Amino acid sequence: MVLKLTGYWLCVTDEMNWKAVRASGLWGVSERNRALLQRTRINDILVFYVKPRKISGTFKIVSEPFASREKVFCPRRYSGEETFFPNRVKVETLCLPKVTVDFEELVPRLNFVKNKAEWRAFVRRAMQSISEHDYEVIMSSI
Repeated sequence: MVLKLTGYWLCVTDEMNWKAVRASGLWGVSERNRALLQRTRINDILVFYVKPRKISGTFKIVSEPFASREKVFCPRRYSGEETFFPNRVKVETLCLPKVTVDFEELVPRLNFVKNKAEWRAFVRRAMQSISEHDYEVIMSSI
């Protein structure tokens, strides 16, 4: 049995909350996505997809998931009580490229995007697990 040591995650956010991640050293998700965050481990790598379609950086998780109501993230009009993304992990910067990467250019080589024509459907969740292959494809373009 091979033990997977590092997990790779694509985290989807908007520009304002991307700034909050960088400034606070925190990544947070809504209550609806808490179970996903609970699957992460210290040293897992988070790749940030910033809407509308760019890869803006990578971070490493440095804490266990925890809950906090401290106002760090920008509210979303449609999410009610989930506006402050209370389920969080502490993160450290791994890579902040000087030039962001256009995600659409990577789509043909990414395995987790099954329907290449409808790729936007695969970046609608707050976060999702990606393979080491997909991580390497992304990193090779940075």
